[in-house]
Amino acid sequence: MVVRFLLSLVCLLFVACAGRNGSGGEMSDSGLHFPDSMDVKWTYVTGDDMMPNPRCFAVDDSCVYVLGDAGGRSLFVYNITTGEEMGSYIDRRSHIGELTNPYGLSIDRSTGDFGVFNLGMTDRFLVRYSPEYEPKVLYRVDSVFPINDIVLAPDDRVIAVSLVYENGEPTGRQAVSLLDVADGVTLIGSCDELLPVIPKGLGREISVSGSGKRVASIIRNSGFLETYEITGDSILRTSHNNYFPIEVSDDGIAHVNHNIQYGFRCVAVSDDYVYAVYSESKAEGDPVTTVGVWDWNGNPVKKIKTDKNVSDICVSPDGSRLYCTSKFRSSICTINYIDL
Repeated sequence: MVVRFLLSLVCLLFVACAGRNGSGGEMSDSGLHFPDSMDVKWTYVTGDDMMPNPRCFAVDDSCVYVLGDAGGRSLFVYNITTGEEMGSYIDRRSHIGELTNPYGLSIDRSTGDFGVFNLGMTDRFLVRYSPEYEPKVLYRVDSVFPINDIVLAPDDRVIAVSLVYENGEPTGRQAVSLLDVADGVTLIGSCDELLPVIPKGLGREISVSGSGKRVASIIRNSGFLETYEITGDSILRTSHNNYFPIEVSDDGIAHVNHNIQYGFRCVAVSDDYVYAVYSESKAEGDPVTTVGVWDWNGNPVKKIKTDKNVSDICVSPDGSRLYCTSKFRSSICTINYIDL
């Protein structure tokens, strides 16, 4: 009887392990399970030691736009097919304001306008530029609330990460907010209910779909991934997960070693999927090479293991390609793509 029981137990354990680690999926140490996994190699587009250190980048059907800082210019444009540099644009100083720290880049797909987020210590704003790179308007959203990230959206709207205060005191929460900028800056809606308190020292990053109807958010160097849907004037959180718990001190400060790239690094979206770059390694110097794919209900879809250390990602307008910036030999940055 004992032998029969032990044999049955072994069989059950074998079946359980096969279910977790079968060829159809992959389970990570964090418990993050993807039903599909693939290995890919990035295809080179352009890059050399003369490319400005990218802070952010975006693509359309014909060009790659790199936000950097060189020669008093902030935007550098490359042919998406040949990799040829087509020019540098956007003076840091213009008649509507000075970009002291150009940090984020977005494109309004309905107009072709560019948005550059200036992340100053005390001066945070978004500048809208025409498709010809001429400054059009400056949005001082921090007159409504303090912000950590902001992007252009269709229909004269912007979407921002706003710091939540109660009775004049910071709560540690960061809301995703929808604003109308057709005439001034007006708050339309904000999703700040049931938000986690973000450990001090960490920041939220957002990516908005081309339609402007869907938003994904990560908290860098941690495991928070959230999705939102915009319907009319309301914004609703549709999923929330914390895949990579981190250590936090008693006074709420995150224990982050910047030589270790643990947790999420960056996020990009299409109208169909969410793509987030992450690492589960806690070893110093390990590259960040993995891209996770989720649907808009927050369900893991696919794990993409790549051959390069990924700094940032964006998706082509038709959702067919994923682009990345990658650095090697410390000074050379390249732009690459994979077909999705």
